[in-house]
Amino acid sequence: MVDLSRLDKQLEQLSQEIESIAMHLLSNEKLRKLIGNMSDNPLSADAPSVEEVFNDVLGFLPIFKKTDEKLNRINIIVTDVSNLGEIQTDYMEVGLRIDFLIPENKWKIPSYIRPLLIMSEIERSISGYKIADLGSLEFDVAELIIPNDGQAGYSMLYKIQNFK
Repeated sequence: MVDLSRLDKQLEQLSQEIESIAMHLLSNEKLRKLIGNMSDNPLSADAPSVEEVFNDVLGFLPIFKKTDEKLNRINIIVTDVSNLGEIQTDYMEVGLRIDFLIPENKWKIPSYIRPLLIMSEIERSISGYKIADLGSLEFDVAELIIPNDGQAGYSMLYKIQNFK
């Protein structure tokens, strides 16, 4: 039987940790340049501040608005929480998804394909990131997302390992 009071505490802690994960991601200056600056050469420009990207580009909702004027967007979403078996009911697995969209005409930058570089920086920043008492983030899979004719990006799924 699952200890609901324990699960409640774990979910409450996870809710608080989502913003910490976002701030950890945004501490990566190169990532802020790539996601927050839509110039043709973002790596040679100054990085937007953490606050600018947090307020203007980052979201925590599981959908992108198809009519959204902001074509560059990054969302962090908890996708699923599941029990890992009938015997060890204290062990849970949590999926954390990071979705980002970039205008299609901004994919190519000097020497790089912007979305692949963004994925590299996300992976560099949070793979193995430890969440106190919950476990560490481990990359699972990435998939292309194309919500409309002007935007495309990727959805990166991470699992929180040893969530107990």
